[in-house]
Amino acid sequence: MHKYKTGWMLATLAMVMAPLAAFGATIEDVEKQVREARKKFDTLTAKVEQHTTTKQMGAEMTITAKGTLEAMNKDDKELSRMEMSMKMEMAGGGHQMEGKMVTVSDGVYAYALNDMMGMKNVVKQKAENTDLPWQPMKEQYDLKVLPDEKLDGQDVFVVEATPKQKEAEGPSRMVFYVRKDLGVAVKTVVYGADKEPMSTTTVSDIKTGVELSPERFKFEVPEGAQVMDMTAQGQE
Repeated sequence: MHKYKTGWMLATLAMVMAPLAAFGATIEDVEKQVREARKKFDTLTAKVEQHTTTKQMGAEMTITAKGTLEAMNKDDKELSRMEMSMKMEMAGGGHQMEGKMVTVSDGVYAYALNDMMGMKNVVKQKAENTDLPWQPMKEQYDLKVLPDEKLDGQDVFVVEATPKQKEAEGPSRMVFYVRKDLGVAVKTVVYGADKEPMSTTTVSDIKTGVELSPERFKFEVPEGAQVMDMTAQGQE
C-alpha cells in the first residue's frame, strides 16, 4: 500500500512541477530559439492588421491599419517589406485622415516611410537587431517570459515587456506572441496606463517558400520626401 501511495505522490509532484519547469525558460533561451527559427524559412508572406485607440486631452482617436508582410533570408541577412494602408478617425465620426506606411529592410539599412495627407517622411536607420520584436526596447523595458500558449493551433512563446520608467500617457506593458516554428510575432498587444489594450497587431495567413524577388527589398526615397537619417546622428 505504501508503495502505491508513494508512486501516486511522485506522479502528482511531476505534474505540478512540469509547468514550473517550462515557465523557467529565460529570455536568453527564448531569443536564441526565435533567432534559430527565423533562419529556417527562405521566404515568407503574411497579412498584417493593427487596431489602435488613443486618448489625448479628452479626444479619442482610432487608427486602423491593414496590409502585407514579405520577408526573405538571403546571404545571412533578413530582408523584409511591409506595406500598410492607414485610416485615422476621431470618435463621434469627426475628422478622418488616410495614408500609408511602408517599412523596408535591405539587411543593412531599414527605412520607414509615412505618407499622410501628401506629406512624406522617411526615417533611415541601421537594420541590425530587427530579428526580435522587442529588441529596440530592451534598454527601456524589462522583459519576462510568460507560460507558452497556442494561437490558431500553433505553439507560441509569450514575452512581456514593462517599462522601467512609468509614464502617465505611455504604455503600461506590451505582450508579444511569437510562433515557435517561424520566430514571427503573430500577435502583439500594447496596454495603456489604464491596463486596458490600446493597440493590437495580428499577423495571419502566413505562407513560406513563396516566390519573391530581392528587388522587393530595395527602397527608393519618394520625390519630395523629408528624410531623417538616424545613421548619421553625431556625425558632421
